[in-house]
Amino acid sequence: MPPRCAAAPTYERRQPEGTVLYRTVRAHLGTFLARTAGDAETAGLPGFVKREVEAYLRCGIRSHGCLHMRCERGEDEMVVAFSCKAPALRVGPPHE
Repeated sequence: MPPRCAAAPTYERRQPEGTVLYRTVRAHLGTFLARTAGDAETAGLPGFVKREVEAYLRCGIRSHGCLHMRCERGEDEMVVAFSCKAPALRVGPPHE
C-alpha cells in the first residue's frame, strides 16, 4: 500500500457567490449596463470596466473553471476553482 500524502495546509474555497457584494453585482449588473448604455453623456461604460466586472463574477466559481487535484501517492484529492488576479475589483485580503 503506497504511503498517504503528507499532511498539507487545508484549502477552503472562499465562496464568492455567498457575499453580499457578489449577489448585488450579479443581480443588478444587467440593469446597470442597460441604463448606462443609453446615457448620452457617458455613451456607456468603457469596455475594460465591463470586462473587469464580468471577470469578477466568474472568479472563484467552479463552473467557470477548476482543477481536480489528486496526490500521486494516496487518495487525497480536491477541486480548486480558478481565481482571478485582477486588482481592480479585488475585495478582501490581498492575493499573494
